[in-house]
Amino acid sequence: MEAAKKRLSSPAFWRTGTVVGVALIALLGIQSANWVKSIDAASVNARADIKALFSTEAWAMEMWERCRSNQGEFADSRTILLSDCDKAVLRAAGERGVSVEKSVIAVLAAQDDAVRVSIKSVSPEWPLSVFQAPLGRLALWLISSR
Repeated sequence: MEAAKKRLSSPAFWRTGTVVGVALIALLGIQSANWVKSIDAASVNARADIKALFSTEAWAMEMWERCRSNQGEFADSRTILLSDCDKAVLRAAGERGVSVEKSVIAVLAAQDDAVRVSIKSVSPEWPLSVFQAPLGRLALWLISSR
């Protein structure tokens, strides 16, 4: 017991622990930044695929993007929620006719679904993957170990 107390009170123990802790925090920070970049890239690719698929409604998706990034006619507006962008695009589509409004509603729904699916397909790398769905991973490990 005395030897354990002596080891815990030594400066070398705390220096090593500090170095390991800082390295772990840096690793987790880098991995989370990479994960966020991967999610952003996946959502951009999903939006581009939907835009190519529905080329006649491309004006609505471009308007939605301008609204999201506060550019163009939305440059003077304050922070806009995504639901406000949907409403603005639907208002512009309603001015063009009922059939255009229905097709824009379908395109926005398809875009949301595509982005949701693409985001779910991106998984973090090792250190962060431990924290993603830990109960599911534990259940799989328990089932596979029998």
